Amino acid sequence: MRSSEAPIWIPAGLDAGAGQGSRTDRPQQHADSNMKDKDRGETETTELRRIIRRGSSDVVTMERARDIANCRRREVTLVLKTFHTLKTQLDISSTGATNSTSTAIYNLHTQSDTMAGTGAGGFSTIAIIGAGSVGCTIAHTLMLRRVCAEVRLVDIAEDLCRAQVQDLQDATYLTNVRIKYATPQEAGQSDIIVITAGAKQKPGETRLDLIEKNYKVLGSVLKGLQPINPQSIILLVANPVDVLTHFAQQMSGLPKNQVLGSGTLLDSIRLRGLLAQRLEVCIPEIEDSIKGRPVNIVLQISDNSINAYVIGEHGDSQCVAWSSVTVSGAHISVIDEISDEDRTKIGKLVSGKANAIIRAKGFTSYGIGATAANICEAILFDQRPVYPLSCWHEEYQCCISLPAVVGRKGIVSQIPLPLNDKEKAQIEASAKTLREQIAKF
Repeated sequence: MRSSEAPIWIPAGLDAGAGQGSRTDRPQQHADSNMKDKDRGETETTELRRIIRRGSSDVVTMERARDIANCRRREVTLVLKTFHTLKTQLDISSTGATNSTSTAIYNLHTQSDTMAGTGAGGFSTIAIIGAGSVGCTIAHTLMLRRVCAEVRLVDIAEDLCRAQVQDLQDATYLTNVRIKYATPQEAGQSDIIVITAGAKQKPGETRLDLIEKNYKVLGSVLKGLQPINPQSIILLVANPVDVLTHFAQQMSGLPKNQVLGSGTLLDSIRLRGLLAQRLEVCIPEIEDSIKGRPVNIVLQISDNSINAYVIGEHGDSQCVAWSSVTVSGAHISVIDEISDEDRTKIGKLVSGKANAIIRAKGFTSYGIGATAANICEAILFDQRPVYPLSCWHEEYQCCISLPAVVGRKGIVSQIPLPLNDKEKAQIEASAKTLREQIAKF
């Protein structure tokens, strides 16, 4: 039995009836301190939920969210340690009230992890399968943006992978994000598994030309990851991404919403960049102070103000959904009447940009690295943006890129996109091409 002269501090949140000993001998100052801690904790938890729900990507806001999440996890760990100390000192039985208290603490710990986008390990992890140019660029971007606590790199070429990890570790002092070499089994327990492994697209090759080689690679990768964490999200980046996403949904054992591909998000970003360069907004009736006459000021529009989607296959059969292109809510035709000929040229520039880069330097990495990291961030923090990602569409009986809401459970929902008859025919033709390729396997 404990002495009344040696009161034990009980953290806020523990049930008053958890132990058999009386709490009346605890100093009032401890009770006041606990109440303040509880109020602060509830306030910070509410703030964190609001940040996550808002989906802000502001650097200061994101840093605040991470600080709160880390603080709450540290406090939960302290509660767990203190509970075990109390159990020993008070000789509490492992039945009855103790079970309800320990369950409540465990639920609090789980809730803290869930709010911060973390898994059962207590911190967020992203595994990257493939330590080549694309995989390492994704790892580097994740680290610089502090998307997760730990990045795990996996590759069949172990020496290369370890060297890449050591190189990346030299840059971790900027963010304190851990970079480690991992086994496939460790990678399979991560919150997000990014698959980049596969044959590279060579100059003159289409993405569909890679199917046979990368189908075998994908099967080997998924087999090595087993058993996969049932809460994991698999993000396919390797090409042909739509076909491989379809196969991964079949082979992984995960629900279809938890297996998605990067799709045409990068193509859509390229499209917005080209449109931003083309579009000009004229602001009339500005008086020239020197000549004393009205003049037009020409401003280039930010690509972030343009809402435009490339849809269909991430490849040669993709198409631009011109009927739904808007600039801050205004249809693009209000600002610039783009002719059919120019629309065709822009579409070809978008679909052919990767080949142009590959011909010059042999591969692409920065664009897809930023895109993949952005998708991972949206998943871990449940930001729920609308991206054109490759996912299963019942209507087309294949994985194809159309606007979808992405969050902590992967594909949360799909957004119907208004298309004209020409665009509907194009996406149906794109889906048919994909179904034909899938049928060969």
